[in-house]
Amino acid sequence: MRIDAFSNLGLKTVSVFIAVLLWLIVAGERPAERTLERVPVHMRNLGPGLVARALPPTVRVIVGGSEAALAPLGSDAVTAFVDVSELGVGAYELPIRLDPTTGFNMSATEPPVVQIIID
Repeated sequence: MRIDAFSNLGLKTVSVFIAVLLWLIVAGERPAERTLERVPVHMRNLGPGLVARALPPTVRVIVGGSEAALAPLGSDAVTAFVDVSELGVGAYELPIRLDPTTGFNMSATEPPVVQIIID
């Protein structure tokens, strides 16, 4: 059985052209970075009867991804929180955590830690 490499040459040429074009579009997309200002810091797992506040109450979150994914983002697109489980009355410095999201990556928070005061 003989395979003719030149059959459907036009279709093969168009297929290769489309594949190269798609590769150039995807490879040429530059990652973008954006800073979301004033993202509120939420408390998680606060014990009953306790009240907590964060200083500062908001942080900046640096996100990365495609320009199309980052363009519509506002400060409500991400959730910054601290886990205060098993903490009692007092002052603590805790790291900011971010809920995972899809469509973009979260690089960092500024500041990376906040002071939590529990009354």
